[in-house]
Amino acid sequence: MKKIKKNIGREKNKKNTFDINTGYIFLQLSDPEERKWEDYDRKFLTEIVEVAFKRALLRKKIFTVEFKGNNGKYLEGYKKNRYPFDLEKSKSNKHFPFPEYFLMQNKSSAYDTLIGYDEDCIIEIGDPDFDLFFALQFSLTNIVDGENLYADEFLKFHLTHSFKSNRKKYKNFLERICIKYNDFLKNKYKPIIDLFNSSHENSNLAISDKNEKIVSSTRTKIVWKGQSSSLTYLFRQLKNITNQEKQPLIANSYEEIADFLKNNFSEYENVKYITILGQLKNNKKPKKAIRAVTVFV
Repeated sequence: MKKIKKNIGREKNKKNTFDINTGYIFLQLSDPEERKWEDYDRKFLTEIVEVAFKRALLRKKIFTVEFKGNNGKYLEGYKKNRYPFDLEKSKSNKHFPFPEYFLMQNKSSAYDTLIGYDEDCIIEIGDPDFDLFFALQFSLTNIVDGENLYADEFLKFHLTHSFKSNRKKYKNFLERICIKYNDFLKNKYKPIIDLFNSSHENSNLAISDKNEKIVSSTRTKIVWKGQSSSLTYLFRQLKNITNQEKQPLIANSYEEIADFLKNNFSEYENVKYITILGQLKNNKKPKKAIRAVTVFV
């Protein structure tokens, strides 16, 4: 049988940016060397995960190879030769339980459309399969990457970006997926979620479900007389500047710094947490500040 080119000119080593990406999830699951699929029930992969992959790609109309008038021979050859071969191979426990492509009947053409599971397909909160893909990607995330607590960073990222810092809603979501996907989260990843939820329960940052209003603390706050953008600029410099050991002067994450500013500076009493976080991550010098505070070392 003639071997058909697999990559079709696409990059196979996608990088994880913490966005929920079905293409990244597929590549991690199906890697023939790491064989991560063996950590999951095969029936679950074929009856739940594969179906969800298809549903997401079709819903967003993400196609890999469509009939263009001159590639009919390629599409026909794949359907008659390569696809049946891959289907048969996937039945063996030695291989990933489904092929890397599937076929979609094209009503406007005599040739089926090929759709690769490794195509970039971003799943956002509100998508009917968000909880499934979130649980899968989290379970495929390294707990530690060098000196970084990678799994914890993943959870922090989605608290801010997917759940808009609504801790109560996020906590309920995490508890629900731990129950729903207990089979592959219980050993290594549920303890991380439990620790994350516990640490944030003890935080003095409490956000309401409706308007994300911060519950004020009774302790004395620092009164800042400058502009808020100058203050976040100051803290961003302290985080980016390193000491003699090449470590940042402030090692906390932007999320933690935003928590600190919100709860300790009077200037931020009526400013939303998400706004403070945005100012910290905006890598620009304040435009409107009369005098930006600059750190010299």
